[in-house]
Amino acid sequence: KLEEAGVFVIKDASANKGGVTSSSLEVLAAICLTEEEHVQHMRVKGNDIPQFYKEYVVETQNRIEYNSRLEFECLWKEYKRSGSPMSVLSDEISEKINALYLTIIDSNLWNNEKVKLKVLEEAIPKSLQNLVGLESLIKRLPEAYLSATLSAHLASRYVYQFGLKPGEFSFYEFMLQYL
Repeated sequence: KLEEAGVFVIKDASANKGGVTSSSLEVLAAICLTEEEHVQHMRVKGNDIPQFYKEYVVETQNRIEYNSRLEFECLWKEYKRSGSPMSVLSDEISEKINALYLTIIDSNLWNNEKVKLKVLEEAIPKSLQNLVGLESLIKRLPEAYLSATLSAHLASRYVYQFGLKPGEFSFYEFMLQYL
């Protein structure tokens, strides 16, 4: 009824991108750093905050802001295109991202080394790459985790860019940046 009265209702699936992003990046740091690295770079002791931790927090906040903006811009574009309620569009965007994620993870895209490296370089925080190195991160992280990261990153970025009704050629156009 709120939406019928002209009130925009943004569902938690769209509004809580920050919680999901920060939790995911916290887990990433925990599983890819050695115990010694984690203690040295992530453990805050009183007022002693490691420089890496400060950088990682800022990068996480920037990523949250960026992901939230992408989600909202996609919602707004789809609202203008379709006139559908934002709550419905939020579900449709999530469903589209999840369906594409499953398609990508079941494909052989993971076997393309050039695509894999470009996407992981884009998806994994730069501060973590600077600390450990992308190649080391890839060696340390389980392949299933990396494949899921690649698939989720591509699926979300594609849907955010092309929306719910992309043209038939749009995924190819999207992938050109990684080829």
